[in-house]
Amino acid sequence: MLAGAVVLGHGLGMAGLQAPVAGLLLISDVLLLTYLLWSLAQRPTGKAAPTGLVGLFLVVFLAWSFLATTHAGASVTPLLRITVYGAVFLILARRGADRRLLYGIVLCYALVNVVGGVWQGQTRLIGLDVGDPGQLGALLVAALCPLLTAELRFAGRWIIGAVLLYGIYLTQTRSVWFATIVVLVIWAQKKLSLYKVIVILLLLAALGLMAVDWVTQEFGLNEYSTYLRTQSIVNGIHNGLEHPLLGSGWGQVASMSHFQPLTSEAVDPVYPYNLFIGVLTFAGAPGVLMLVMFFGGLLRHLVSRRQAALLVTLDFLAHSVAEMSLYAGSMQTLLFFIYAGMGLAPTGGATQPSQRVSPLASQGEGFDGTGSMRSRTVGGCCRSESEGVVFAGRVSRTLKEASM
Repeated sequence: MLAGAVVLGHGLGMAGLQAPVAGLLLISDVLLLTYLLWSLAQRPTGKAAPTGLVGLFLVVFLAWSFLATTHAGASVTPLLRITVYGAVFLILARRGADRRLLYGIVLCYALVNVVGGVWQGQTRLIGLDVGDPGQLGALLVAALCPLLTAELRFAGRWIIGAVLLYGIYLTQTRSVWFATIVVLVIWAQKKLSLYKVIVILLLLAALGLMAVDWVTQEFGLNEYSTYLRTQSIVNGIHNGLEHPLLGSGWGQVASMSHFQPLTSEAVDPVYPYNLFIGVLTFAGAPGVLMLVMFFGGLLRHLVSRRQAALLVTLDFLAHSVAEMSLYAGSMQTLLFFIYAGMGLAPTGGATQPSQRVSPLASQGEGFDGTGSMRSRTVGGCCRSESEGVVFAGRVSRTLKEASM
């Protein structure tokens, strides 16, 4: 229903997501809110997930952002849609969803955009419905992740994965390329911990920033884009330091005085091309702290499961190094909240059909960690049975000795 709610009214395209929430709601927003109210009225099934603090940090972050935006006298309309996405995250974390169904819908939608864009001869792939190379890249990575973790299995899935990677290359977007490298490096790790994930992310971010100029020249990319991002981040830091407590309000840049354009013409406000610098500008240092706590708690839970939700979350964070990813018109924001919410959902319940035991899973195959978990479970059963046989033998010998 989530996928249908978003697609039914206007698709997942940028134009549809940028439509306002306030006022006359679009049909997709009405369906989303209806789903949220219906889910809140239902009792959760299965074992409750110990993720209360993650949801609490998200709620506090959004509440603080509303306070900062209202105090600055700015419009809260963009935050309303982000809040709807956050509510979807909370509901999915509480109740779960049919992952394979949603993965299949995202994959089909991604393939249609790749094939259609290539068929049209687009020099820089923007897709049929998405209309933005960065957002299309995020969609392709979200479609690729369940194939990497083997949560979505079918014959020829690696060929489809190669098509998605080719589409990612055709977007000609450095932030998408960097995020894809981060996802592939994390996927290739045999053992993971929260500390290791953070170190890999920071190390690759440092290497990526040093390689920006080389990549730009090697592939003939837009040099002004790099300049724009650098200057926007510098300007965002200065804005954040000038309003450290409440910021300038969500989606607002108080001043462009520290932005040095190449021309002498007046420059429209440019959002900082970095998630955390952007939040510093919009909601002050407390907003950044709450957001860091949210992502820290989220990663702590997702790392142990090693599923697509972990890879999509890291894709979102890696993409955010040189982008402001959290905004109302971002399809990546919507996909992140949906994947992350499903990744936090209780395991073993009726809402998790993707975790059915298969012969391959019992042998420990797959990145998602369920294979190794099931192997330990099977091993535990074997140990329990063998211990039971030994115990029965001891009882039998004791009875014989007693009878003698």
